[in-house]
Amino acid sequence: MAFFGFLRCGEFCVANLREANKYLAIDDIFIAPDSSFFTVILKSSKTDPFSQGVEIKIFENSDLHPVHTMTHYLRLRKGLNFVKCKALFVNENGYPMSRILFLQHLRTILTRLGHNQSQYAGHSFRIGAATTAAKVGISDHLIQTLGRWSSDCYTRYIRTDIVTLSSAQRSMSMLS
Repeated sequence: MAFFGFLRCGEFCVANLREANKYLAIDDIFIAPDSSFFTVILKSSKTDPFSQGVEIKIFENSDLHPVHTMTHYLRLRKGLNFVKCKALFVNENGYPMSRILFLQHLRTILTRLGHNQSQYAGHSFRIGAATTAAKVGISDHLIQTLGRWSSDCYTRYIRTDIVTLSSAQRSMSMLS
């Protein structure tokens, strides 16, 4: 969800527990009747200064199955029966998942998988989504739309690997 939705950590986690009105809730996720996509309703975000809400659609695909995964997660999450908390993501005590705890868990998982966890932070999903979109040839205006950027600052999120840079320079030299 965070990757395909180009989400910031603060859009699905809370900075502190006093932000109870800002967390992403179970009721903010709507699975399409045919399971072809789900909609995430963000009550507020950095690009929504008047807190009008933003709808983000995450479509099913045959590689990562985000709709199937969310459907399964919602079933498990509702089974936890934390009556007082409707947050989509919760800690082991049933409180909304904090950004700090989420990042700690993410870094632990990355380390166990053999990745350098110091290279990942709260914006890694947005950076990864923008970089991947650019790498597979998605047009600039579509990257901007998917990431909900109102300016061209999305270009700062796109990371270009050394192989691509080398290839670009080789291509430039062929004109000489």
